[in-house]
Amino acid sequence: MIGSDLFPHFRVAFAKSFQNTGWPAAHLREAEAKTVLVHKSEELVEKYSVSDLISPDEFAQYLFDDFLDKSVLQKHKVQFAGDYFTFNGIKYRQYMVQIESADPLSNEANRIGNRFFPDVFDGYRVAFAGVKEQPLPQNAIDGKPWSSLVVPVNTVVEIKEKASGLISAIQQADLDDRVRENALAHARAVIDLLDAPDPPWRLIVDLLNNRYLCAILNSMAILQLIMGSFA
Repeated sequence: MIGSDLFPHFRVAFAKSFQNTGWPAAHLREAEAKTVLVHKSEELVEKYSVSDLISPDEFAQYLFDDFLDKSVLQKHKVQFAGDYFTFNGIKYRQYMVQIESADPLSNEANRIGNRFFPDVFDGYRVAFAGVKEQPLPQNAIDGKPWSSLVVPVNTVVEIKEKASGLISAIQQADLDDRVRENALAHARAVIDLLDAPDPPWRLIVDLLNNRYLCAILNSMAILQLIMGSFA
């Protein structure tokens, strides 16, 4: 779902909504711990009516990783029995305090009030209205014989020329800061891969074929040049 960009916002909403959450005291398997987080995520998705933006399962995985990193979830290895996970209530309270005091999104939410998160979600819908996850259908990519693709030398030269302008095009585009940084990361990876003696064309197409770069004309032109080499 395209709402993965909203996970940092949703994390703040989670911390504010579940300040007094009583976590299970039991030792849980990984799937059981994730199920607890999925149920909490589903509550929050329903509260803000964002089922079109946020996948509870994907957000729960995001939280699971974040909780492990912050020791809210603690992993215990037991010989033969395997891995168990426990929730640490004290660490969770510290986690919430950290978000409340240091997360700029939390500061914005406190300053603006209850309308902040609904406004963020509505604004996101407007910003990405009609934007696809992938400009090219996945089956159009998967169905190509990538192992036998030979891109003509003159086409490679043209692709590299257009790629060299990607960075400046992204920097000048009217993009949200987060979208711009994601687009730049993809573009830099593409430019690096094009310098390989045998560029991995399938990987390059996968990097270009996403919503971060779909508004950049150079990116779409490169896609067309690569895919046109199959003709």
